[in-house]
Amino acid sequence: MVSIQKEGYIETGKIKNNKKTGKWKYSYENGRLYQVGRFKNNLETGNWKVFHPNGFLRQTGKFKNGKIDGLWKFYHENGILYGLGKAEEGNFQGVWKWFFPNGQIHTIRNYENGKLVYVDFAKNFKGNDIDKGTIKNGNGTLIVYETQILKDSILEVLNYKDGQIK
Repeated sequence: MVSIQKEGYIETGKIKNNKKTGKWKYSYENGRLYQVGRFKNNLETGNWKVFHPNGFLRQTGKFKNGKIDGLWKFYHENGILYGLGKAEEGNFQGVWKWFFPNGQIHTIRNYENGKLVYVDFAKNFKGNDIDKGTIKNGNGTLIVYETQILKDSILEVLNYKDGQIK
């Protein structure tokens, strides 16, 4: 068993033939669990969990050969679901839903092979439609809103080309 001090956290697990293997734990400097999962031949594998500094679950999902694969769920610091969707071989795939800290749906985005193709809709915390941007067939803009505090402020406007941020 080895412990490795990194910037802001400590990694603990086994190394075999200079590769991470088996269960690994990452802890914040205060000792609270940051993330936990398994490695095989230095690649993440199986179920992983990541935690907020307050101890609540931040995200959970699976890795296959070091890439996200399967259902992934993300949580706000208050423990309420923040987002969910599926990944295949490291890429977002299909419908991804995002929520406000009160559980109300914020946006639905659609991906193909890791590329954002279109946004179904975006709502503000009052449930009213808001500008989602111009994404069509992976091209255009995506408007990203503040979702942690319930107000309609824009964090950034991202430009996409062929489903990727340019």
